[in-house]
Amino acid sequence: MMVTEGHGPGFVERYVPYLSRHALAIALGATVLFVLSIVAARRLQLRSDFTELLPQDDPELAQLREIGARVGAPSNLIVAVSGPDPLANERFAEALVKNLGQLVGTDLRTIDYRPDAARPFFEHNRSLYADLVDLKRVDDDLKKLSLSRKNPAFSPFADPDLGEERDDPAQDLKQLKKKLDRRASDERFPNGYYESKDRTLLAIVTWTNSSGTGDQSGFTIRDDVQRIIDATAPARFGNLTVQITGDVASAIEEHDALKSDIEWVSLLCSVLVFLVIVLYYRSVFSLAYIFLPTLLGVAMAFGIAGLTIGYLNTNTAFLGSIILGNGINFGIILLARFREERIGRPSATVEEALIVAIRTTAQPTLGAALAASVAYASLALTGFRGFRQFGEVGGIGMVTCWLATYTTCPALICFWQRVRPRPPSGVALAAGPATRAAEWVLRRPRSLILMATGMSLLALWSVAPVLRSPFEYDFSKLRNQRSRKHGAGDLYVRVGAIFPQDLAPIAVALLPSADDAPAYRTALLIKDCAEALTHARDPIASDLGTLQTECARRVAAGEPTGGFLSAVATAYEVLPKDQDAKLAVIADIRRRLADSTMALGSADERKQLDAWAPPPDLRRLTIGDLPEPVARRFREVDGTVGRIALIFPVRVWANWDGHNLIRLSGVIKNVTLPNGKVIDAAGHSSLFAAMLNSIARDGPIATGGAFVGVVLMVVLLFRRPSSVGLVLSSLFVGVLWMAGAGAALGLKLNFLNFVALPVTLGIGVDYAVNVFARLSKERPEGQARALAETGSAVILCSSTTIIGYSSLLVASNGALRSFGKLADLGELGCLLAALLLVPTLRRVRALDPPAP
Repeated sequence: MMVTEGHGPGFVERYVPYLSRHALAIALGATVLFVLSIVAARRLQLRSDFTELLPQDDPELAQLREIGARVGAPSNLIVAVSGPDPLANERFAEALVKNLGQLVGTDLRTIDYRPDAARPFFEHNRSLYADLVDLKRVDDDLKKLSLSRKNPAFSPFADPDLGEERDDPAQDLKQLKKKLDRRASDERFPNGYYESKDRTLLAIVTWTNSSGTGDQSGFTIRDDVQRIIDATAPARFGNLTVQITGDVASAIEEHDALKSDIEWVSLLCSVLVFLVIVLYYRSVFSLAYIFLPTLLGVAMAFGIAGLTIGYLNTNTAFLGSIILGNGINFGIILLARFREERIGRPSATVEEALIVAIRTTAQPTLGAALAASVAYASLALTGFRGFRQFGEVGGIGMVTCWLATYTTCPALICFWQRVRPRPPSGVALAAGPATRAAEWVLRRPRSLILMATGMSLLALWSVAPVLRSPFEYDFSKLRNQRSRKHGAGDLYVRVGAIFPQDLAPIAVALLPSADDAPAYRTALLIKDCAEALTHARDPIASDLGTLQTECARRVAAGEPTGGFLSAVATAYEVLPKDQDAKLAVIADIRRRLADSTMALGSADERKQLDAWAPPPDLRRLTIGDLPEPVARRFREVDGTVGRIALIFPVRVWANWDGHNLIRLSGVIKNVTLPNGKVIDAAGHSSLFAAMLNSIARDGPIATGGAFVGVVLMVVLLFRRPSSVGLVLSSLFVGVLWMAGAGAALGLKLNFLNFVALPVTLGIGVDYAVNVFARLSKERPEGQARALAETGSAVILCSSTTIIGYSSLLVASNGALRSFGKLADLGELGCLLAALLLVPTLRRVRALDPPAP
């Protein structure tokens, strides 16, 4: 066997013949391993629940779990019935609710579809729910009416302190009756159903036992409700349409869209990688040599994940196409070097060409694989599971792809060359445009360095303003755009417009005692008011005492706080106010109506007076007296009522704005009561705020870990400070160009695309490492050819990686697209830096070995 490049027989010289002798066994073993890996990978579940991204020990998650355990998830699934005939809509609603009753206690906690369900209770106790001043006015009118009947000379007068405008008690009583009747009736829903004003849209609200954030129980609930809708047969009731929306449906639609995105992204990535490889090598056999080992490496990575992690979250669901696009680089470099040897030295055997190819590419590609793996693994240093799982699977994938490539790829080449021997064919790139381009680069080192310096300064100028606010706070850009504009998300908005406030609370607080409810409501609304005035830099906020006084006044008067919150609903808030004072006045009214003089007058007058008679069993109400349609909103799993506070936002607040989410989270946390108790609330808004805070905390850790890991790998590979500095300079310039271009395009960091930073450090160094390693082994007269050969392979490597990232651009999920864009910019930046800076810096710094 021929020993090349002055090396004596060593590991590679023994390794290649071994692979050649056992090529068929290795191919069969790889097939078996692939099948086993796929079986293990099928264990992976897709969890789109955003709670899967936060650390398990995150305080926000702990609080949400406690709320779920004590209260149940405050999530809803809404059945929207639309049709031109309101009576048909209502008939279907009655039939459906009757059938849905079988799900209450399992899938559903309650069903709410008639706002008048508690009307009998409020009608019976209407006197207690009347204003105290109005009751005193009724008592005063009755007293004057009695006096006027006893003494015809008595002249009644209007009492302005009670708001009386007439000096005619009978007329004033009629006016008060109309006022109280108007308050008792629900003018928004006069027909007793949750309907739009034109009555063409009716909503049936069910409160579920799902978290509403994409957990698996939501799918079961949605399917069960849909099954009952189908069984109720909407078509029997007329021309109407029945659709499902709400928290649960929107989360499921996000999950399904993500799953669809994964399928399309994986298919598109695979097809485009096929085409690029076949077009570059002009051979379908090259596809088998490169693609099959890489596919094995990807399958192994996900198989290991299936056995260890067991599921994929929003961040890792699409990682297969990324690992494929990155991991295929090793096979491209190996096959390119093999072809170069076969074409350049036609007399060399297949094994001799493979020995040279493996010896010259194994070390740099292994270094690149480990650098990429370290960069991925740096994400595993964080507590944010959206980063950590991405790092674990990606880091394993880089290693498994390298191992599969340097075992299976040479074995496949040897096997196929024995089955169908083919002489070396093709044209050396040294004779083509690639070499001319390489010569052009090598002749202009200083000009290119000046150009790179200018581009770097421009990138710094572009990125500087973004550094002050690098994170994406507009969450509307990260959602499923189809759902938001046309699906369950859009329908949810239309249904929500029926109601006077948001259907679901933005947060829930668990109170130590039911007696703390009034104090908590007051303290939270005062805090909300103070935060709003302080944020707006209102002059009132300049003095803390004045600020607290004004906010306390607004809350006591029932005025809007000016902040995020519109209401803090507790069971106590449903009870009548000033009950003892009202009962005393009601007792006086009862005595006056019992006076014999009230029997005088016409039958119509007696009928009007009898309408003011309070029920004989009227008494002070407690939480235990609240009717079921009201009490169930505040009931815990163990049956306790009164220790829950439901927090509702104003309708116009920008709930997609991360800044607002963080501010709101600050408002609902650490609410101090007068007795010294401190109460926290939690909900979806504080969940997103926790995610933003976790990214801001863990992102720099991941990036710093990737930086340190990549630097160490480059030092171990090249050791000489000048060589290390050159490779790292190329990498950092490429990353700077990525940041500058991203800033110019308006891209900001979010919970998904942040991983593009450490991953670019690990993968981007691959190009500089391979170009530098190849040029270091060539004499000056062979530099252009070497740069052309390796540069072409590096461009192909980058193109497959770019394909992996660019395939994300077809996704409907905004976060996926933002990752694809930023990662593509990183690839292009690092590729250009490697091809332009590495060879030119070598020339300028005279790193080339002298010619013999």
